[in-house]
Amino acid sequence: MSSQTLSVELSKDKMQARYTGEGGRLTTVAALQANVPAPSSVLCYYYEAFVVDRGMSSKIGVGFTSSATFKATSQPGWDTGSYGYHGDDGRKYSGSTTKGDDYGPTFGSGDTIGAGINWQRQEIFFTKNGNKLRTAFRNVKGILYPTIGLHSKNECVRVNFGQTQFVFDLQGHIEDERATHHEVVNRLPLSLSVSHDVVRRYLLHYAYAGTLQAFDKDASLLPCSLSPSALSPQASCVKGTANGEASSDPAWKPDGSGSRSGVAAGDAAVNVSMDSDVDMQGGDDPSDRRQQIDAASGSSFSDGCSSISSRSKCAASRRSSDDELTELALRHDVRRRICSGDLEGALAAIEISPLQLLADPTQQLELQLHLYSQMFIELVRRGDVSAALAYAQKVLAPLRSNLPEPLVHTLNDIVPLIAYQDPGASPLKHLLLPRQRESVADVANSAILIAAAAAAAAAAAAADSAKGFPEGGGGDDDDDDDSPVDMPSLQEGTLVSGLQAVLQHLSAVHTCAHTESGGYGEVFSLQKALLLAPSGQGG
Repeated sequence: MSSQTLSVELSKDKMQARYTGEGGRLTTVAALQANVPAPSSVLCYYYEAFVVDRGMSSKIGVGFTSSATFKATSQPGWDTGSYGYHGDDGRKYSGSTTKGDDYGPTFGSGDTIGAGINWQRQEIFFTKNGNKLRTAFRNVKGILYPTIGLHSKNECVRVNFGQTQFVFDLQGHIEDERATHHEVVNRLPLSLSVSHDVVRRYLLHYAYAGTLQAFDKDASLLPCSLSPSALSPQASCVKGTANGEASSDPAWKPDGSGSRSGVAAGDAAVNVSMDSDVDMQGGDDPSDRRQQIDAASGSSFSDGCSSISSRSKCAASRRSSDDELTELALRHDVRRRICSGDLEGALAAIEISPLQLLADPTQQLELQLHLYSQMFIELVRRGDVSAALAYAQKVLAPLRSNLPEPLVHTLNDIVPLIAYQDPGASPLKHLLLPRQRESVADVANSAILIAAAAAAAAAAAAADSAKGFPEGGGGDDDDDDDSPVDMPSLQEGTLVSGLQAVLQHLSAVHTCAHTESGGYGEVFSLQKALLLAPSGQGG
């Protein structure tokens, strides 16, 4: 605390003040303002003042003032932009020396008075001896400083800004505020079908087919386009744990086999199975490998509609019929292979797909970088150093000449893995964790989605042209812009699932609300919001 008056004695630590004046007149007040304002980037700011001695009349004021209107001879609450709770009459004041309002009990020697600002609600409240009083002031804004006012002889107050434990349970109060806010959010109506659809689209977006099957089965909403006979219970590649280590699920095996996502083995006929993985080592004929992959990922997603009614619902919900299912089968197969370390099989599956993602060595450079460097990592993981070295010279070196500078740096960070005798104990050991495979699988998944969307757009444009519509017109579409659509790059990360989009919008709304409120209150944390969600409830 700092003082601009000679009527106050401060302790050496400047946390205790004693009034030495005679008092009695309005101009003989001694006000002490903190030299640091209350931070506004927190949910709630709070401090306490312990009344060591009430003095002659307990004319003690506790509250907040602004630097612009602060006067060393005014109680907190007497001037514009200041707020105070006074001990002699228990009234609250703001911008007035005489017209205070009834508020709380009086206070004196031995009492601890707290003053807090709830920045989210933009309210000021006070406490007495650890008990919260009702809200004192609303619509509070601006830079405010903790302030104490003394006005009768021998009054003595010691302030606590958190250097010792508060009498009031501040942390409990903050948790209650957050829980109350979350409860209000949870009371908002949300259709179960909507939340189901958001999660389902996330699983579909990342081609977690086995998890998707289990999710739909559990919700009794198994769609006919993804029938049990179309999906492999073993095919889902679940993201790693928080620290990137492999899952502790006993059914999961490092080679990618085993049941995942709560789908019991033998639940249904498996068409896309781990048994159909392609062994590309040992000089197998490429045509044989392609036939194996076609059998594994081509037409395995059957229609599954057993009635006219269900078939009509299937047709209404499909985006592009067989093309969409073929694309999902490809994404599912590629993800499974990458996550199990079968990069040969993943590369072969991508190469033979109609999307031709790897046909041009000067295109899809980010996809090439991730796939080819992961192939290099898998060779190092297997301990086949000679094969890894040959692969680096034959594949990675030519690729490097086509890469832009940022991707060159990425490649340069991976190749040194081969130099370590024990890669698993090296500074680059993170490249051997499951999350590395998962990140590569995400890149491949996004590349396929982008390419499939571009192919669908081209097919639609060709169909419109054949029907006589202007190029880029699209029939009933009123948009006359016939300029080509720029597809997002993988590095831009613009291709996200519906669930991710919802979370992004949620964060954006909170950010905008925080900005609109003048930046008061704690910054929204999506992680904290999700952790606060009660078990079994959305948030």
